[in-house]
Amino acid sequence: TDTILRKIATEIKGTSITPIYIIDNFLTPAECNNIIKEMIPQLTPSSLTRQDPTDPYFRTSSTGIFYNTNYQNKIDKKLSDIIIAETSETPQVQHSDISQQFKPHWDAFVPEYDKDFYDRGQRSWTFMIYLNNVDEGGETFFPKLSETLVPQMGRAVIWYNLNKNGDLDRDTLHEGKPIIRGEKYIITKWFK
Repeated sequence: TDTILRKIATEIKGTSITPIYIIDNFLTPAECNNIIKEMIPQLTPSSLTRQDPTDPYFRTSSTGIFYNTNYQNKIDKKLSDIIIAETSETPQVQHSDISQQFKPHWDAFVPEYDKDFYDRGQRSWTFMIYLNNVDEGGETFFPKLSETLVPQMGRAVIWYNLNKNGDLDRDTLHEGKPIIRGEKYIITKWFK
């Protein structure tokens, strides 16, 4: 998968140990708009695999899970054709409105905290696609890699969540910055 991504990436950020692959125009504007239109009625408040009782505002977006329409299946196949993995989760669309955010987190499960999820399969790859441009805010920020990615319609952002030993790569810590003006829609799909 890494070799394929290096060939098709329009840009590679991060580090040689923790690369972030960017593919501009992975989805067309029409594909992005159609997915948003289909998913808006499905959106409900986003949940967390592990609740933080000290911070009820840790993740304040809305989420909708793909529900098996022909169009969604076509988009899911487009993502699955890039990443070679035994299993994957159903894609989700997340929507963030003004002031909403997702504070710093890892996508891979931390075994000591997320045992139930971890036992069902560790998240290896994250495949995220920005479905719209954001007027201001909403960047994806990787603090340990000093990388800030600005939402751009159709842009895919892909990274591997584990290190060579199969443990959590703690440098993949990232956050969805608060929306200042406008709104943000993304697709996220996790491979295992």
